[in-house]
Amino acid sequence: MPKVTKVSKQHFNIIFPLLHDFDQSHSKEQWKNIFEQPFNNGEDNCGYALFDGDKVVGFLGYIYSSKLIENKLTKFCNLTTWIVLEEYRNNSLQLIYPILKMKDYCITNYIPAKNVYEVSKKLGFKDLEVYENILTPILNPIKCLFNKCTFIIGLDEILKFLQNEGEVYLLNAVNAHKNYNCNFVLIKSKRSFSLILFTRVKRKKITFAQVQFISNKELFFSCLDRFKIILMWRFKIISPIIENRNLIKG
Repeated sequence: MPKVTKVSKQHFNIIFPLLHDFDQSHSKEQWKNIFEQPFNNGEDNCGYALFDGDKVVGFLGYIYSSKLIENKLTKFCNLTTWIVLEEYRNNSLQLIYPILKMKDYCITNYIPAKNVYEVSKKLGFKDLEVYENILTPILNPIKCLFNKCTFIIGLDEILKFLQNEGEVYLLNAVNAHKNYNCNFVLIKSKRSFSLILFTRVKRKKITFAQVQFISNKELFFSCLDRFKIILMWRFKIISPIIENRNLIKG
């Protein structure tokens, strides 16, 4: 009978053949990222695997993280790469039961396959409605001319600035994401600063900046036109995409 086992990065080489057979477009190093757990909350695993004897027949990755929400540290677990060989599908739910028992976590499952979505709904998952706003590259020259903020795009400079400011949370966030195709921009004014994290995405063969995080929305929106210029000039990106949650100033 198949057995569910907690796994960590020491199990990567054993599980990799299952991952590789599932999607050969990912390199071994890319698959390894799931097992590195850069955002870990101190948990001793990166998911669970289903074993039939010594053979790995299923896997579900758990990516642990935490985020400050209204000055409260909230713990998250994002589910990823739910793979079970066809003949063992009846045992699939055994892989998700462990995290469902951890009541202090907010569990997320982004972009699930259709069958996984249906199972998730039955388990009590709720849809998170997200609306994207593609901002036009139109600029206000007056705002650009009178805006005196400084933009920092060098990773080492950003890390040094955050360290000098004693911003441990933001410093950890940059270090955790810097190896995951993320880009960073830091906007600095006389009295405050804002850290922006974005990823490159394509929409109809056009490259945009998908803004994932803004630490100071008020400062960011006051410098938005100059941020667009930085995207075009330094990153060769036409315009930013911002979700509704990040359009709420505050």
